[in-house]
Amino acid sequence: MSRRKSEFEEILEGSFKYPIIGVIISIIFAGIGFYLSNKSATPGTAAAMTSGVFQMFGKFLYMLAGLTLFFSALGYVVGAIKKKNKSKFFAQKQTLFDIKRLTWREFEEFVGHFFEKMGYRAEVTGGLNDEGIDIVVYKDGKAHFVQCKKYSERQVTLSMMRDFYGAMAAKGSREKGFFITTGDVTLEAGKFAEENSIEVINGSRLMAYLNTIGFSSPQIPKSKSGAVKQTPKVCPECGAAMVVRVARKGAHENKPFWGCSNYPKCRAIVPYTE
Repeated sequence: MSRRKSEFEEILEGSFKYPIIGVIISIIFAGIGFYLSNKSATPGTAAAMTSGVFQMFGKFLYMLAGLTLFFSALGYVVGAIKKKNKSKFFAQKQTLFDIKRLTWREFEEFVGHFFEKMGYRAEVTGGLNDEGIDIVVYKDGKAHFVQCKKYSERQVTLSMMRDFYGAMAAKGSREKGFFITTGDVTLEAGKFAEENSIEVINGSRLMAYLNTIGFSSPQIPKSKSGAVKQTPKVCPECGAAMVVRVARKGAHENKPFWGCSNYPKCRAIVPYTE
């Protein structure tokens, strides 16, 4: 279960996503503050008192404008650092086994980051009240709903797929949906998804996508010139992407070989040749 964000964290996150809003609000506060602070008093005691109140309120708005601008800048800097650190963290997830070890919340953020690499704008909405939609991704003016299931062995069933379709229908979606799982789906669930414009990306397809876009690139040995010696392979047994590993012991110690990214579930290996 994810920790509920504090109001301060929500403000900082909003400042990172929409920094221009903070700048606009600061300008408005500063403009009103300038006007009130320089408002000339008309003759009369009551008018002078009113003018004094205006000037005090104007100074308050000046201060508020400065604070708004400060928190906007702080939120943007903190958000940029968090995004950079998150990218580094996700880039270390080289295998399907690594991805399965993420928490469910980290997995949702991982998938959101994956869609951003695919050219979408992603908003992770998952939580206790996500109404069956974990992520909303936007591209070409269209919104697509995404459901995430982080399973090690369990399969996505027909009822789960129907629930996701129902959640999409409840929100009036007519666009293609995405069901992402580190496991697999049953034949019935896969057929239902195909008939209802839901693209299923199971563990094997997810790794293939990630390696294709360079999101989780396998560590491929390079020549002295920096050129890649071999292109990534596909596992002959399960279809997942293969990654280059180095033997730690045995007759082939310190020598590279192609290993399945689905390890330890799949232990297929392919010889690596220069």
